Amino acid sequence: MTDISSYKHKVMTLKQFFIQNLKEFRKKEGLSQMKLAEYCNTAPSYIGQIETGLRFSSFILFFSNFFNYILFFLSLKYPSKSW
Repeated sequence: MTDISSYKHKVMTLKQFFIQNLKEFRKKEGLSQMKLAEYCNTAPSYIGQIETGLRFSSFILFFSNFFNYILFFLSLKYPSKSW
């Protein structure tokens, strides 16, 4: 039987997953850190700090604002859908 701790380095943490997907989503949608910060009601420096892993506090508040932005964006892109 293999010790699960030997796989720890291969598993992406929630923090790493969120950081990677935040940056990919932002770039895919053509958003600057400044614009995303505006949508999330936070400072552009905070977005940069999250993307580089320097800060990760207030996760729930930030994530809820970010999730609201995604829903808003989807409602504009697909107006006939009910999110």
